[in-house]
Amino acid sequence: MFYPSSHMAMALCNDFAPQSQTRPWSQTLPMGTAGVVSKDLIAPSTSRGYPSFDLNDALKFSKDFLAGAVAATIAKTVIAPVERVKLILQLQNSQSTIAVEHRYKGMVDCFVRIPKEQGFISFWRGNLANIMRSCSQESLGLAFKELFKKYSLKGVDETQKGRFLVGNLVAGGGAGVATFLIIYPLDFTRTRLAIDMGRSKESREFTGLMDCIAKIVKADGVKGLYIGLLPSLQYILLYRGAYYGLFDFAKPFASKDGKDLGFTRAFAVGQVSTLVAAMTSYPLDTVRRRLMMQAGKSEMIYKGSIDCAKQIYVKEGWRAFFHGAFVNAVRGTGAALVLAIYNEMSKYM
Repeated sequence: MFYPSSHMAMALCNDFAPQSQTRPWSQTLPMGTAGVVSKDLIAPSTSRGYPSFDLNDALKFSKDFLAGAVAATIAKTVIAPVERVKLILQLQNSQSTIAVEHRYKGMVDCFVRIPKEQGFISFWRGNLANIMRSCSQESLGLAFKELFKKYSLKGVDETQKGRFLVGNLVAGGGAGVATFLIIYPLDFTRTRLAIDMGRSKESREFTGLMDCIAKIVKADGVKGLYIGLLPSLQYILLYRGAYYGLFDFAKPFASKDGKDLGFTRAFAVGQVSTLVAAMTSYPLDTVRRRLMMQAGKSEMIYKGSIDCAKQIYVKEGWRAFFHGAFVNAVRGTGAALVLAIYNEMSKYM
């Protein structure tokens, strides 16, 4: 009985298959080239039809990473005083070193008293940790966002408005979660340093970034640097999804030619997307930071994020979830500036 060879079988399959189903990488190889496959014969995508990750993607990821770091360094240094005031107003009720009668009454009161009580340079207390965190967060966030868009927006353009919006929201939220899993200890230490009060080092809880990390690890172990991680991931999914997603969704509609968005328009779009993202996620931000404040302390006030939210609501009222929200809206200028600077830099990459 005659048995066809493997080369003959493959050739017959290709001959009888419809032209549209014939694959270039299913062609027979010349004799003597077994195991050697030309680049032209490699499938251009994965088995599920998603784009593959290649060298160009790696180079773009690196460029986005660098652009995000530069944009974050500039923006966060400029806006650092506003960020510190926002954190103090948001967390002073849970900070034992601030007596009730000495608590700040609002944004203006805080801006006036801080330089008098702690010195003008104290506005930048914790800024090194903040720059490290922001550079990592924005560079990784923007790079991950652009990478994820390759998959969430595959085959989708701005004419499909619903799918275009969802795809951008998914890419933004995914980028936020992926980034936070990497840089969370920096966000944690920045929060603790920003709320650390006192003019001299002797009157403060921590003397700096490394001292903060060392004391928390000594008291609670490495896991102490990850207190509040779960509510933080919930918060960042919501915040970054709206922050990145709404900005990228609006870009083609806000630009004059439908392609390039000018710096002024990018900044305006960034302001709107940042405000929406910040206000919708702010209660979660308050809960996660309250949980952070427990690290390194012998007595725990909250058992978890749900218990924390309940206690805030019962003891302080629903307004407590939004303490510092107005300052946070002002602080959004820095976040909008990051998007505008990155958008401008991306035109030359």
